[in-house]
Amino acid sequence: MEIKPRYGFDKIHFGLTIAQAKSILGEPEDIDADQNLSEVPDDLSTVLYYDGFSLSFDKNVDYRLTEMLFEGEQCKLGKIKIGMDEEKMIGLAEEMNMGDWEDPFADDDESDPDFADTTGYSFDEAGLTLLCTAGKLTEIEIYVPLDENEKPQWPVVK
Repeated sequence: MEIKPRYGFDKIHFGLTIAQAKSILGEPEDIDADQNLSEVPDDLSTVLYYDGFSLSFDKNVDYRLTEMLFEGEQCKLGKIKIGMDEEKMIGLAEEMNMGDWEDPFADDDESDPDFADTTGYSFDEAGLTLLCTAGKLTEIEIYVPLDENEKPQWPVVK
């Protein structure tokens, strides 16, 4: 599965509705309806979970696809693959020239074992975040970039 920042993967792209995604991928393994993914009270998303990835549909834009999270080893971003060493991932990310990353952020919150010893690298221009845990790439997240007015920049689909 080849991940494309600012777009998606295969026939799945930002801006799809839940029904359109299901018609392409079939029924998900699980669904979280109106899940709050941020600190903003009305910032709700419906998340569809498939084997190795999930798709988030934002209520604020009529439940259109705005974020994708990849955890499966079949997922890759160019030469970057889930499970590779963090140092190698950093070198490959720099070679891909996705723009400057924000300062890496760390989450050493021992109360949440899912994020203990996690470091993230965000490339806002590309709508991309790479998460590493214990020195290995564990998640690739892509999201639809926003313009200066906080409006989604949907991809051009041919």
